[in-house]
Amino acid sequence: MPEITLVIPFRNRETLLPRLLRSLSALTQWPARVVMVDNGSTDGSLSLCNTFAKEHPQRDILIVSEPTPGAPAARNRGLTLCQTDFVYFFDSDDELSPNFFADITPHLSNDLDLLAVPTRMERNGRLRTRAYRPTTKPEDQILISHLNTQAMVIRADFLRSLRGWDNACPLWNDWELGLRLLLANPRMRWLTDKAYHTIHLHAESLTGESLAQRAEGILTTLARTANLPLTPAARRALFLRHSILSGQFLHQGASSAAAASDAQIRQLFGRKPHTLLRAYAAHGGRAAWLLARCCL
Repeated sequence: MPEITLVIPFRNRETLLPRLLRSLSALTQWPARVVMVDNGSTDGSLSLCNTFAKEHPQRDILIVSEPTPGAPAARNRGLTLCQTDFVYFFDSDDELSPNFFADITPHLSNDLDLLAVPTRMERNGRLRTRAYRPTTKPEDQILISHLNTQAMVIRADFLRSLRGWDNACPLWNDWELGLRLLLANPRMRWLTDKAYHTIHLHAESLTGESLAQRAEGILTTLARTANLPLTPAARRALFLRHSILSGQFLHQGASSAAAASDAQIRQLFGRKPHTLLRAYAAHGGRAAWLLARCCL
């Protein structure tokens, strides 16, 4: 039976790590190895993880440091220590579902590169399943972002063949990785019986509570994504996603971020943003990706 390595990067999560560690303790089946990567913490995060490892001597828990800042670098460090067939990445401020590894392990096989699952998000005490479509289409990843960090169980050698996470993507790096995985035509399977985990959205998360607060990093990732070998449908989807983002910046009152986004659209695609989608998002329209799918 194929085995899994769980990689958890962390940086200054002293107040949030206990929640993650409690969920790890509650697993009904553990992965073969847990790699926790300290990404330059200056608080008590590293001490918490060391204590946790000592409290579970029967488990293979490896704690290492990665000085290069950024979650992609920390995750890639964990990937270098993966000796199992599959690798799974998780964030230090979220909660694992107790039956996750027990549920997915029977579905792992030697003819599989990518196993995907729906995930759940929590904001202000409200829990909902994140939007997803069980497809292998790159354009769906661009519009829906359903292959987030916690949604992907990846064959380690397949990920290595794609050079792992992109260190130059400061934000939306799981969105970018999910797209690259699909562009590589993986042998893929979706499990859709239920959604897993509790992904907490809060001000201290990498993406924050506002897109406008992280506009520069998001636009950097979008620009790098435009250089990938996109299919015509994927390139059209990227234009539409970019247009929606410009409208979302406007809705959040960030006119300068919207202007920067519009300028980048003209540079990358040689045209103005999609008028309807931008206006819809600017007025607070929900699920703009559904409308965008109709425009492909």
